[in-house]
Amino acid sequence: MERPENMDFADSGRMARVTDMAENSILDEEIQGLEQGRVLIVSDSHSRHEHLEDVMERVAPDLMLHLGDSEDYEDLIEAEAPCPVVIVRGNCDYGRGLPDQEIVRLGKHRAFLCHGHRHNVRFDLEMLARAAKENGCDVAMYGHTHEPEITEEDGVTIYNPGSISLPRQDGRKPSFIVLDIDENGELHPALNFIERKGNALPKQNEKKKKRGWFW
Repeated sequence: MERPENMDFADSGRMARVTDMAENSILDEEIQGLEQGRVLIVSDSHSRHEHLEDVMERVAPDLMLHLGDSEDYEDLIEAEAPCPVVIVRGNCDYGRGLPDQEIVRLGKHRAFLCHGHRHNVRFDLEMLARAAKENGCDVAMYGHTHEPEITEEDGVTIYNPGSISLPRQDGRKPSFIVLDIDENGELHPALNFIERKGNALPKQNEKKKKRGWFW
């Protein structure tokens, strides 16, 4: 699957390598990782996949992170994705044993993944930042609120991609994050919004916005 030529994200060179690393895992589990490349971060698809399918094709990620509430469609998502997928359990996931949290190594950083409903994210991000630091992570990712943001709390960089299907923020545009990892292992996130026109996304040559592609 080729990456669209017109997409204005930092060029990863497509030299990414997905690895499994067990070192320094406080959760005492194998850590999946991406040393360099492109990561698609989504959440709260809630069994509605028309946007997710289009975004996966256009972004052509090397790794996809789904932060919960697929509503038990994780098998379909994994089958359709063009890359490895890490999915955590949301409060609306009742099927097979998805983990409540995961740790993923991204370049030189460690990311703590969860849905957020167990970390009181509707009120503040203190508990989430503390959980990330307790697990040796300097990045945290969550969903649940259906409201996208990229922020920082107590030295932890925090990403919420919003909902790719059922947005709640002002404007109600489905959203996702594209995270490029450069050759030095540094992270370059871009928050993206989908301009809904029926169930279709605009063509690849539509104008880009400052914070990424406005689809």
